[in-house]
Amino acid sequence: MKLPTLLSLLLPALLAAAAPAGAQDEAVSIEEMCTGFRQQYLETERYRTPQGFTATRPIVRLDTAGYDRVYFGYRTKEHVLIYGRDSDLGRAYIDVPALRQTGVGELPPSEYLWVVEEITEHLSHTSNRFRGTLYWFCRRGTWQTADGDSLLRRLAAAYGTEDLCEGLVGVPVRWFTGEIVGVGSPCFIYGNHLVSTRLFRGRVKEGRAEARGKHWGMDYMPQGSLAAEAEYVRLGSLAVRPPETGRASQSPSAGWERKSVVLLAVKLNDQLRREGHYEPQWKEKDLHAAQLDLLLYMDKYRKAHLHVLRPDTLDADVQQAVETLDRALQDQPPGILRELWTVDGRRFPGYYLQATLGRDRLWSLTDRRQSFDYFY
Repeated sequence: MKLPTLLSLLLPALLAAAAPAGAQDEAVSIEEMCTGFRQQYLETERYRTPQGFTATRPIVRLDTAGYDRVYFGYRTKEHVLIYGRDSDLGRAYIDVPALRQTGVGELPPSEYLWVVEEITEHLSHTSNRFRGTLYWFCRRGTWQTADGDSLLRRLAAAYGTEDLCEGLVGVPVRWFTGEIVGVGSPCFIYGNHLVSTRLFRGRVKEGRAEARGKHWGMDYMPQGSLAAEAEYVRLGSLAVRPPETGRASQSPSAGWERKSVVLLAVKLNDQLRREGHYEPQWKEKDLHAAQLDLLLYMDKYRKAHLHVLRPDTLDADVQQAVETLDRALQDQPPGILRELWTVDGRRFPGYYLQATLGRDRLWSLTDRRQSFDYFY
């Protein structure tokens, strides 16, 4: 089987983008998302740059180096094919404290390899079941260099080793039985949470692994979501502001979620114009522009709503514009934006948006997310 075909078959099921039954009730609260916004975007610290200047930067409370990282592979007759070693695709980040408790002491943040050995159910878009083995193979970031040799020797003496590929030696995690929860790459820092559109759940019993879950796929966009529509939209053609203003707001990234937010602004502005909220004669009415930070959050039915994060108080005309935007947003179908998941397996039902209200009463929206690599 060719590598691209195998990758397309295995990774969607291993990084299942749908939660098991009951996980829908486990969600980050609005209060927690508001607190995370203040911590990540408003609280700063002063520091000295390498050039000797004094500057400010966000206070990063998230221990990004403290997560374990899981790679995925498939055992062939010759060796193990490993995905995600040289790119962000095909990795998962996990935070399972019990996984680090071994008979030879507590492990530091480490790299693991989930090797698929047997496909026990037909590959489909509804249910997948894989059997394999979970291996420890090095401290995080070392890829089995001399830094991990002493730890490798201790683990090997207690649990044995197996040759995997390219001289890579793995230690089966026979000390661990339980569930592993994490998020698949690419990941983002959002309100001091590590989040992704891809949730990973797996079960391990004394090192023997099984990944099982409803399959939405690595890059599957639920029908009706803007992510599905944004896949076919050329980002440069999305003018969020109307032609009369002479400005166009474009997302700084071509990612589906960023494009989805831009596309959402286009749809909302079109609706506002149809409902008569567009003010082409704004100069005569002395209307003012405004900059806001908004939390777009989804209720249990996945209907979207707005909450103003900043500023604390709004002028009457700006408040009215926000309420009008919120009503237009609630007219959109459920699930218009893709769900996000935290590294501990909870649903993150919100998007942080930078919003600009023009004098014409139309909006520009930008997603605030930052890449995990920005901090790591």
